Amino acid sequence: MAIYHLHAKAFRRKDGRSATAAAAYRAGELIVDERTGAEHDYTKKGGVLGATLFLPGGSTESRGDFWNRVEKHHRRGDAVTAREVEISLPHELDNKQRKALAFQFARELSDRYGVAVDVALHAPRSVSDRDLERNPDQFHMTDPETGKRHNGNWHAHLLFSACHVELDGKLGKKAVELDPIHCQRQKIPNMTDKERGRWCDLQNAALEHAATSVDHRSFKDRGSDQEPTVHLGGYAARMRREGTPELSDNAALNAEINSANDKVRKLRKQRSNERAEQQIGQRHQLQIRAEMRALYAAQQRAYDRQETAEWQAWISEPFVCSATGRIYAEDAVDRCMLRESQYPENQPSPGGMTLEEMAKLLEMERRQTMPSSTASKPSPTPSPREEEKPAQSASLADSGPGQATAKPVPQAPQPRPVFDAKARALEIIKMNTNEERAEAFREAMLLDLGDFDAIDIELEPLMFGVTGELTSEGQRLRAEFVSVETTQRVQQVKREQDWEPQGGGSPGM
Repeated sequence: MAIYHLHAKAFRRKDGRSATAAAAYRAGELIVDERTGAEHDYTKKGGVLGATLFLPGGSTESRGDFWNRVEKHHRRGDAVTAREVEISLPHELDNKQRKALAFQFARELSDRYGVAVDVALHAPRSVSDRDLERNPDQFHMTDPETGKRHNGNWHAHLLFSACHVELDGKLGKKAVELDPIHCQRQKIPNMTDKERGRWCDLQNAALEHAATSVDHRSFKDRGSDQEPTVHLGGYAARMRREGTPELSDNAALNAEINSANDKVRKLRKQRSNERAEQQIGQRHQLQIRAEMRALYAAQQRAYDRQETAEWQAWISEPFVCSATGRIYAEDAVDRCMLRESQYPENQPSPGGMTLEEMAKLLEMERRQTMPSSTASKPSPTPSPREEEKPAQSASLADSGPGQATAKPVPQAPQPRPVFDAKARALEIIKMNTNEERAEAFREAMLLDLGDFDAIDIELEPLMFGVTGELTSEGQRLRAEFVSVETTQRVQQVKREQDWEPQGGGSPGM
């Protein structure tokens, strides 16, 4: 996995450091400092994969001559003669790709800030068997090209001149945009903060084929609660590499940080597992609820089918109305059953009618034979033809014995009086007890089917059928009737009392 690293530092003369010594070490060359006469020979240093000095505009110069000019250009004893940016190179790339990546970044920085950039690529440190015996926990990997073990730390050093460099190679004023103290005073981003994102983009562009990427942001900016470790330094890294039992302060601090991060990582994993289990439980609950709803729907469908089948079986029975499901009048059913019992089993009923058809016929006969009250209604005016019939019957009656007797003329059936179902329903509601209302309702069931249906429609929102119990609406209506009747009786009594003569005499005297 590629690791992001970008670190900047300065070379100060008061610390005993020089730009010529830094350039000689990083490039693995011999450079003589003309200002001090010191000879910096690092020709025997191994691991240098390549070094190039970039000047603004794409030009170059001898490394020793340029850095000696820089040392002479800065005259102060506390001057910063050079600055360095150290970057890590991805081990997923080969040497050629790593070199092209580092050189591209160095060239961009040189042109952007107008300074010289001396870039040097270093190979990782080799890891021997003795090193593994001393420190078995140290990281190491094997180079696929050479087959040697190393720590995987491919990196590059970018050495900046602390002053501007003109296109003709002339040294100019101090490059204040590279000075973090100046940027802090001016409250502007320094070079390191601005170039971290650019170096991340260049690496990710080169790592597209490796299916990995790097991120230049800190743990805090990423929203992670992981604690970052501190930089060990050269001495502490050497102690750790050589397996020294004692740990430096930074190494001990890093051990505590790593332990805390491991605990946080385990807690986060445990929390993630608990959330996963909770989500699984919630999904199971939802699945169970869905299955229960499906089961209830299936049971409801089965109940509806059973109810439909029972209804069809009921209305197919004799004496049951196929439209309403009501039983025909009980007296008609009894008479039908009596007439059916008069015929043997092998002899069909008259006309080949079924019991249901016979019941309907008997019901119609019963309606026609019901006595009709004609007193309340005036008789219809006879037609002229009907007026002639009594005269004919009278002439026949005057004939003597031996003459033919005339047959009586049948009278037309009187129209059936109008049945007031609402008045009958109100009479039932006015009754005092449930038993009285239930008995009246059962008597109404013996009436004609149409009359009973009319009464039932009126009583449906007011009374619970054959139980005689009133609904809230029926109780309210009955209370109104009782109140009205009570008021009428009180008024009647009051009127009678007002008409009583004072002194016992009769009215009008």
